[in-house]
Amino acid sequence: MSDDFRIMPMMQTGGNTFTTEVRGTQHTYYLTGPIEAPENYVDLCNILRTSGPQDEVIIRINSRGGFVSSERMIVNAIMESQANVKGFIEYDCMSAATGVFLACSEHGWGEHIQFMAHCSWWGSVGKNPDVKSQTEFGIKQMEEEIETTYAGLMTPEEISQCNDGKEFWFGAKELEERMGNFYEYHAERGCDNPDCNECSGEAPPSIDSIIENAVASGVEQGLAAVLKKYDLVEKPKKPNTRTKKVMQNTDQGLNLTEHESVDTLCEALKI
Repeated sequence: MSDDFRIMPMMQTGGNTFTTEVRGTQHTYYLTGPIEAPENYVDLCNILRTSGPQDEVIIRINSRGGFVSSERMIVNAIMESQANVKGFIEYDCMSAATGVFLACSEHGWGEHIQFMAHCSWWGSVGKNPDVKSQTEFGIKQMEEEIETTYAGLMTPEEISQCNDGKEFWFGAKELEERMGNFYEYHAERGCDNPDCNECSGEAPPSIDSIIENAVASGVEQGLAAVLKKYDLVEKPKKPNTRTKKVMQNTDQGLNLTEHESVDTLCEALKI
């Protein structure tokens, strides 16, 4: 194994979370079984939000889905994370679990997996007008989420069919083909972040260039401070602005106004 990687023993920090040091820190989280209430995923979201660019978070998925509210909370944390977040499908990746998987920056899956996309299941309780308004809002909201989540992975026609209730099932081979389209779609679309180097096509600065610029800036500032402290800064010469009254020199045809400097006068008279 390369010396660039420093592998430390894996430590279990929580029920579903394991931590390994590889340069930075590698966290592995097992998203298994039903996706339950949001309070069950606070630790995962905290890891995602506090990890730095040198860290890696791997989310291993074997879930048939669950609470959309929990899925959205995890997706938001993934989008905010500075770490490299990898999603890996162990076997089941269905419903809300697909949103978590697709939100990751890198993806992987086993040889035999099942990926299923469909519209959400939900209900409403209350007075007739309340149920009606909540239902109308919920349908609109879920249609927008499905369009956002599966854009690029599925065609617009398939997304429309999905919103109408059709389920879409993909195995490993078909998912691989569709993920190629997914990557192309998002590469063309960008991330809507004007400072993103990947979307702008600009390569991020290297560590060497960052250090070089920092050292140069520090030396420049330090030198300026020393020169100022010991009064070694070269002071600009003040021009001789003393004026003369109008003078006439008939031999050289010289006519100077009182606003011309003594230096100009001397030069003209060859003094």
